[in-house]
Amino acid sequence: IVNLTPAQMEQYLEARRQQGFNAVYVNLIEHAFSNQRPKWRHVSGADPFSRTLPNGLLDLTAPNETYWQLADRFLQLANQKNMLVFAFPAYVGFAHGEDGWSREMLANGEAGCQAYGAFLGNRYRNQPNLVWVAGGDWGPVEGTSNVSLVVGAIKAGIRANDRQHLWTGHSF
Repeated sequence: IVNLTPAQMEQYLEARRQQGFNAVYVNLIEHAFSNQRPKWRHVSGADPFSRTLPNGLLDLTAPNETYWQLADRFLQLANQKNMLVFAFPAYVGFAHGEDGWSREMLANGEAGCQAYGAFLGNRYRNQPNLVWVAGGDWGPVEGTSNVSLVVGAIKAGIRANDRQHLWTGHSF
């Protein structure tokens, strides 16, 4: 989502549709794989969150409406093309590395992560072409219980406001 303007979103999804694809995976917020600096910034310049925590990490409880309208647009375009979207609320990242959001999730704590999940659940509860994806190159293993708690908090926040969408997991 972060690398594409709305026109490019349309082109990308149409090309995939023409190739016979009917589903895409997306990170609603990106942490590593983009062309922008910082990596989570949309090509338009919009950041997903409007403030940081005292430690400088992004505050997941402060969504930036401009960014989220761009994410909305991607989901709407995919729906118009009869494509299912598998969406990561926050990709954890392999071994809690820089490709994921585990540091930010831990810094925001369970309450902040649940609030972020509630935001997503409220925003996307009526989106017809969505499947939530928990994890992201990570699985609950020994020594990662704190990450399990914050991932669970995001899921709980979404589920409190969105009981209709399916869930799947992505782990190693």
